[in-house]
Amino acid sequence: MKQFLIIFLILTCTKLFAQDTIHLRHTPNELTITDRAPQAVFAEIFGRSLDFSLNYDRRFLNQVDGWGFCVGVGVLGSDEINDNSNYFSIPASINYLAGRNGKYLEVGAGLTYFNAAIDNTGGAISSGSSVIGTFIIGYRNQPIRGGFMFRAGFSPIILKTSFMPYYPYVSFGYNF
Repeated sequence: MKQFLIIFLILTCTKLFAQDTIHLRHTPNELTITDRAPQAVFAEIFGRSLDFSLNYDRRFLNQVDGWGFCVGVGVLGSDEINDNSNYFSIPASINYLAGRNGKYLEVGAGLTYFNAAIDNTGGAISSGSSVIGTFIIGYRNQPIRGGFMFRAGFSPIILKTSFMPYYPYVSFGYNF
């Protein structure tokens, strides 16, 4: 699990530092067009992965707002000190950014895959997986020429037997 997170960070950071300056052009209907599809990497606390995740976000078109997708890798912490449990998640979603000048309303929906292996005190290992539905509604501050980004809002979660409408999230990262 740790090796996968390290490889994910190396690949995204290598891509991040290899990028040039984003070039912008404005159309008559006030769209801001870029020379490539805007991308971002960020760490999310709570939200779609329930605890912590590292994520990659990209717009589908060469514009700073509009439709895009986000995929990540998450871990879920354990409250027990001697717990050898292993929690892993993969959040994936489609999102839409509405706004201008780097300040956006973000809405979206997706699924998160969870896999857990729990080492019980008796040495028996229990494992299983599940998929939950997630939504996103929040604020995103993402400079149009790249740089530090911030996200915050709510990520309602649909479980098999319940609904959590006010599950918060906060994210910090870099867009390019």
